[in-house]
Amino acid sequence: MGAEDEVETFELEEGEELRFEVGASASVELQVTSGYAEVFGVELAQNRRYVFRNAKLALFTWKGCSVTLTGGTEVSYKVAETPMAIYVNAHSVLQSKRKLAKELKMKGPRCIVVGPSSCGKTSLSAILLAYMLKENHSAFFVEADYSEGVLGTPGSIGACAVEHIDVEQGPLFERPICFYYGHLDPSENTECLMQLYSVLGASIDALFGQHDELERRGFVANGPATTIEKGFDVLKHAITALRIDTVLVMDAERLYASLVREFKTDKNVQCVHVPKSGGVVTREDAFIRKFRNDRIKRYFYGPENELHPFTCVLGFDQFKVLRVGDSYQTPDSALPIGVVSTLNPLELEAVSPSATLIHSVLGVSQATDEADVMSKPVFGFCHVTKVDVPKRQMTVLAPSPGKLPGFFLVLGGVKWLEG
Repeated sequence: MGAEDEVETFELEEGEELRFEVGASASVELQVTSGYAEVFGVELAQNRRYVFRNAKLALFTWKGCSVTLTGGTEVSYKVAETPMAIYVNAHSVLQSKRKLAKELKMKGPRCIVVGPSSCGKTSLSAILLAYMLKENHSAFFVEADYSEGVLGTPGSIGACAVEHIDVEQGPLFERPICFYYGHLDPSENTECLMQLYSVLGASIDALFGQHDELERRGFVANGPATTIEKGFDVLKHAITALRIDTVLVMDAERLYASLVREFKTDKNVQCVHVPKSGGVVTREDAFIRKFRNDRIKRYFYGPENELHPFTCVLGFDQFKVLRVGDSYQTPDSALPIGVVSTLNPLELEAVSPSATLIHSVLGVSQATDEADVMSKPVFGFCHVTKVDVPKRQMTVLAPSPGKLPGFFLVLGGVKWLEG
């Protein structure tokens, strides 16, 4: 930060919230000079400087505090009315269920936060995860939003234990279970996405079956962005596959009513309507694109560019690229009336290496047999930077040196132009 940067000072009373937005090319330094405050449930240390870029944030205080912002914010203001009390009450109910599960040696609560895009569900998931971590020393998180992909890259879903959350970088994940859908829209291959939710649910069940402590605590899940018109069937399947018992629906009353009606005969699923924060704003397309590009860059280079990925040159005999479903499958809406497509959306299609793969993000499957690709997680991801067909070589960017840990590479529609 330079000496001429703008400095804003805010005095927050008990229960107030400071909301501010940071542009894509700007950075803002935040400092709590007195009192106590938190960002998405994570408490801030006094007099420490936190730096944020390309972010829309809310700082909340339970007892009052003084805050300074250094740098150019796009907007910054404080408000007295926030839904934080409701969010913390939701955590308290979940925590009571965890304590009961521990006493009775039963399954802990499995909670998912759902709603349309730009409703604040990711923020609420982060708050519930942070409070869960405070009271239990560790927490379990499920990323069910394929468009976010915080455990890997956009286009992926997964689950992971969390033992620390950094205010600037978010939760620190180690050895996540990750599956690669490879798309940012559920309609690209709905059956494939549903299958991956089923496999993810089975993987979590198997893990919890080996660790009673995880089973008693349950998890917090960030659900996919959903409306009645888009993604509703996928969401219903995800709730069933992940054995969800608590569904928190952000703001969307029609979605809430539809879920209540859908699960009214299932006494194990409780749907709760929660309000969104007044600070939630619609994310512009440019913001979303940069967020996703930054997420991929972060996977390879780290949040502060502290990592050094490796360039690997692979012979065509060292890998096999697979796509799930026929890339030329015609949508049902485009078929003649009464005609149903006979193509299998879960069939694996081999893709010949060519220049069309350049810039693609590929999932490195843990499967040793092609038939198991849909049921196995990925080791991680690689990024195609060059394909030399005459030399039968493909150059990829990967987190580790040498040959890739898996032979089968899963292709979707996610691309990244580095730079």
